[in-house]
Amino acid sequence: MKLNYINIPLYKLNYVSDIKEIKLDENFLNQFCAEYEIEERKGIFEQLDWAVKNPTYNFNSLVVPADKFTNKEIYDYIEKLHKFILENKAF
Repeated sequence: MKLNYINIPLYKLNYVSDIKEIKLDENFLNQFCAEYEIEERKGIFEQLDWAVKNPTYNFNSLVVPADKFTNKEIYDYIEKLHKFILENKAF
């Protein structure tokens, strides 16, 4: 069974009241690279890549509670994270 890597970055949404609290910076990058092996980071990036190509997917179904953020807010976070990982070659 293939791990649903998209849940890894979305899990952080359970612990913030505003997505802007998640800072995509050097600290985030260092923690991300230390916490996940390269194969895991590749899996995360591949699923983020799929997600940015499918903006109408119901991303709310992956966050608890589902109504905490709008689908657009979650998609925007995914898009920013995808770009951040790509620009920093973190996969």
